Amino acid sequence: MMFETTVLGIFGGSDDVYKEDMSVDHFKDNYDRITGDLQNGKNLTDVTRAFADVAPEYPKAVIENGTLLYKNSTSSNSDVKMRSMTALVRADLATDDDFLGEDSIDLLNAMLEDENPDVRTTAADLLTYGVQEKGYYVNGHNIET
Repeated sequence: MMFETTVLGIFGGSDDVYKEDMSVDHFKDNYDRITGDLQNGKNLTDVTRAFADVAPEYPKAVIENGTLLYKNSTSSNSDVKMRSMTALVRADLATDDDFLGEDSIDLLNAMLEDENPDVRTTAADLLTYGVQEKGYYVNGHNIET
């Protein structure tokens, strides 16, 4: 038992999965752990940040987990909400397919009314990027790019 503790002490605990500078390779290496935490609702701030970090380079992972990320974006936790939607929009912009759909755009529009100014700012930024890149729907109107 002492040996395992020593090894963990040297190499760090399992929470080291969530590094501030999440690289695509690190994400891929820890994909099972991260998606497991997403499915179990654990470490959601870190999980959603990880997905947001890698979304442009690894959109397939975000798309595959899009439903859970979408559900997390309705969370009462502002960080989880912002990072979930950031991950979804960044992945959407990195692909040719419009996988977000109108429901997610409606959610972004609703986030513009959030009490937290950071959430409003993030939603506005994401909509701006989406409008510029793909002509997202804003307040029910499709804005052509």
